[in-house]
Amino acid sequence: MIFQIGPVVPTNPDIPVISHFFAGAPGPPLLSFSLRPVLATYEVLMRFIIARFPFDLTRSDVLAAMEGVKPEPCTGESVIIGRRQYPVKQVGQVITGQDRRDFSAGEVIRAMTALGFTCRTVPPAPSGDVLAPAPESLGDAWHL
Repeated sequence: MIFQIGPVVPTNPDIPVISHFFAGAPGPPLLSFSLRPVLATYEVLMRFIIARFPFDLTRSDVLAAMEGVKPEPCTGESVIIGRRQYPVKQVGQVITGQDRRDFSAGEVIRAMTALGFTCRTVPPAPSGDVLAPAPESLGDAWHL
């Protein structure tokens, strides 16, 4: 059985393909996915457009690609993969093979969220004075 919405042509007729696109939008669908059998279960294979290139990804593909990759320090948006927190741009570079300047963090966040990963955005800047003066009761003791 084949489920099809939009101009997606399945490569394997035994795997149902479902795609989602915005009505009236030119070009290929922005998101499509198919179910492929993996050890008597089905895993969702999703197609994402990142930097104008299509990528077919599954959750296990991302886990395998990021296995053994040391996370860089997070200063902005991040994705939690396994027990590690990676910067969004690092994940996008590893899974697409593209330069970090070629895609936006939003494209990767959208893809990772759709695959079920937890994404975190930049925390808001704290309001008020971050470095409060030392209490008078400490005197000069705080100058170590």
